[in-house]
Amino acid sequence: MSDKERFEIFKENMLQKNEDKYGQEVRTKYGDTSMEQANEKIRDMTAADYQRFQKLGDEILLCLKEAVTQGISPKSEEGKRIVLLHKEWLGMTWKTYSKQAHEGLAQIYVLDQRFMTYYDREVPGCAKFLRNAVGFWLDNM
Repeated sequence: MSDKERFEIFKENMLQKNEDKYGQEVRTKYGDTSMEQANEKIRDMTAADYQRFQKLGDEILLCLKEAVTQGISPKSEEGKRIVLLHKEWLGMTWKTYSKQAHEGLAQIYVLDQRFMTYYDREVPGCAKFLRNAVGFWLDNM
């Protein structure tokens, strides 16, 4: 089996796990079309695209931890940088990007305990920082 074939199987397994865990909830809230479009974007990813996607996610978490630990304001240039990284990361799986959807998702990060736990697992306050930075910078860019 080639690396490309293994990667295709990896993506399908990842999509199936995501479907099993979140599919019904996402489809109910956002519709089948949104879910299928996001899945298609992942299926279309190359290995390099997927590595970039993972690297962006890791970089966002690291930057959030540093900003919160150092007491940096979400309205700072570092806050803006994190919002732009997050926007790029979202764009890798969203069919179309909108500021409204980005702000809505950032709100969910602090309202849904699953997201709060993910972002705050090492440094409490990261989810709120991201929400506040998105809320400020999307209106000021």
